[in-house]
Amino acid sequence: MALAASSGRLGVDASLELSSDEETGLRLPWGIRKRLLHKGTGPERPISGDEVKVHLQGKLQDGTSITSSEEPFSFIIDERPREVIQGLELGVQTMTKGEVAEFTIAPRFAYDDLGAPPLVPPDATLIFEVELLDWENKSDVLGDGRAIKTVTERGSGKRKPEMGQDVELSLKVTSRKGIILHEHRQMEHTVGEPDFGQISPILVEVLRSMSEGERCNVLLRRFAGDKVVDNAHSGANIDITLMRIFETTDISPEKDGSLLKKCLVTGSGAPPRAFDQVCLRIVQVTDGNGKMRKALSDGGQVLNFGLGEGHVSDALDFAAASMVVGEEAKLICKAPLHFAEAQLGLDASLEKAIIHASLLSVSPGPNLEELKDEDLVNAAEGLKDKAGALFKSQRFALALQVYTRLCSSLDGKQQSKVQKIQRLCELNQAACFLKLGKPQQAKQSCDRVLEHKGAEPERPQQLKALYRRATAAFQLSDFEGSMRDLVELLKLQPSNSEARALAEQVRGAQQGYAKEAKAAAARMFGANQAASEQVVEQVSLLQRLLPCLPCPSWERENKSAL
Repeated sequence: MALAASSGRLGVDASLELSSDEETGLRLPWGIRKRLLHKGTGPERPISGDEVKVHLQGKLQDGTSITSSEEPFSFIIDERPREVIQGLELGVQTMTKGEVAEFTIAPRFAYDDLGAPPLVPPDATLIFEVELLDWENKSDVLGDGRAIKTVTERGSGKRKPEMGQDVELSLKVTSRKGIILHEHRQMEHTVGEPDFGQISPILVEVLRSMSEGERCNVLLRRFAGDKVVDNAHSGANIDITLMRIFETTDISPEKDGSLLKKCLVTGSGAPPRAFDQVCLRIVQVTDGNGKMRKALSDGGQVLNFGLGEGHVSDALDFAAASMVVGEEAKLICKAPLHFAEAQLGLDASLEKAIIHASLLSVSPGPNLEELKDEDLVNAAEGLKDKAGALFKSQRFALALQVYTRLCSSLDGKQQSKVQKIQRLCELNQAACFLKLGKPQQAKQSCDRVLEHKGAEPERPQQLKALYRRATAAFQLSDFEGSMRDLVELLKLQPSNSEARALAEQVRGAQQGYAKEAKAAAARMFGANQAASEQVVEQVSLLQRLLPCLPCPSWERENKSAL
């Protein structure tokens, strides 16, 4: 048998200077010398956590034998406490299957100045002849002995799946009596979902420890009171192969998980430009329960459309804009995203749909960066009108995307007509943001528009920007800012009924806030006379500190406008 590892004094020194082994070219710590006696087969070598099986003979430098294994001896690399000396662990990791090598190991990687009496004296250099017979990768998945994982085929990928990530796997669970309890082939699974009944929590941890392409066997053990491994699974074996880890990205405009793209086949090239024409092939369409929504031919259904034109659902438009030619993906669409598509059997009543699609080709659409003069103006006007039509049909998310793409394409253009279109697009972005419940972004869009106010032809833009910014400020509870914009608007256009109606709402909200502030102050300071005087002082202070409270002098100054 091999000598036990030293306890206490021996540890890994991360600062050790490494030197190249002359025989193999592998790098070993200084203090361990390797001499190759017989070459092994294959390129693979054991790693940390592997259980290796070896024949070995150990001796002192004077030739005195200290150990010899007649039967194969097994130990786990980097097991704590160590099962063999550190020098042997490091040396074995440089070997291939069937290899025989001699290792000369300095005291610092053996028993240091303590030795291992009576066989090994202090400060002894040891010489081991080692034959690596085989190895297995074993690990205690849960750290409590309930699930022992043995790697039977190493994976080729470096990634490991995370919670919530989609994977493709094959799995077979066999009881200790040889009965098949579960079997799935090439199954798509979301890590963390309870697809495997009682043992699902164990398989979560197993999957998170695997790399793409890896195959392993897991032995289940049951202990008293165990609630995870039941009687049926006690002593069972799980044979599991992780074939693929899917790359899933959130491509929804709100980044709220309403549109996920799970890449099945990678494509090449760059995604389509803002207004390109695309050709999308739909392979399969199902609802959230896996029910087929429409029978498609073997070749699928081909859709040709221009990005941002509204000829297909928002989901397909957003998805095509994020794909590259040759890419195949599953699109997971959820409400409130607009994914209704009559030609695919999808209607607005559905809460979820899964669309299997691939991008076949991309044709150039209008490139605003290359157009000039009237051609640029006409193209920009046409795209703006298409976005307006989307807004009128209440497809606010897609309309916002088109306005955003158009603004980006027009950046830096010096023509006054083009700049006016860009301001209109920014103004309409604000309208979309308000409809989507994003007042802060709506306010920022209006700020950009109002930075360019002043010219008489742009007064309609100025009026709309003031009203939309006032609306955004009202939604943000910035009552003073809202009223300030409304006063300015009504000075320019006293007959604006919408502005007057909004001003009434703002005034009502201010008064309600003031009433609540007074009530809160009264509760804080009591109801007696002395406290009432203090309440008045506190409310007066609140009016000075909180701009949203009504101020009589401010209202008098702007009474004519209101």
